Amino acid sequence: MYQKKFAVTHVEGNCEKILALFDDKSAALEYGKNLYKPNIKGILACIQANFDETGNIQGNVCRVFKVWE
Repeated sequence: MYQKKFAVTHVEGNCEKILALFDDKSAALEYGKNLYKPNIKGILACIQANFDETGNIQGNVCRVFKVWE
């Protein structure tokens, strides 16, 4: 069964890594804000998508709420 969750992701080149999953959007935004450093390589983003029980995105719908570059 899939659950709609918020995630903070790091994208560098063609590699995307989910750093953390949250049930609450404000918690995800706070986590990303605290993690962001101006000299970080790649892009940090807060997204919402359907995730399976192992933390993989399922389906084609992904909503972006914030991007830190």
